[in-house]
Amino acid sequence: MIEGCSVWCSMRHIILPLCAPILATVVILTFNGSWNEFPFALVLINKNALKTVPVALTMFTGAYTTNYPQLVAALGIAIMPVIAIYLAFSKHIMRGMTAGAVKG
Repeated sequence: MIEGCSVWCSMRHIILPLCAPILATVVILTFNGSWNEFPFALVLINKNALKTVPVALTMFTGAYTTNYPQLVAALGIAIMPVIAIYLAFSKHIMRGMTAGAVKG
């Protein structure tokens, strides 16, 4: 092994730092994909306690009326985790998406 490192030591000190931008991009895109899975949750979830946030947001609209003030407030709360995740990992997203695009 390199300079007396074990397999786990080389994994932690060499491979993981090289893969950090790619792993961050995969985590963020997976999170957004699961967060936005509206049709799947709408069809398969019957109990109100198990509804996801996007499906629960549809409860603010009715057949003839929509409660816009509560809907906008709920949308503001629902988008906060996505914005927080993006802001925390935006540097890693850009680095991961451009990792293979630049030669040299």
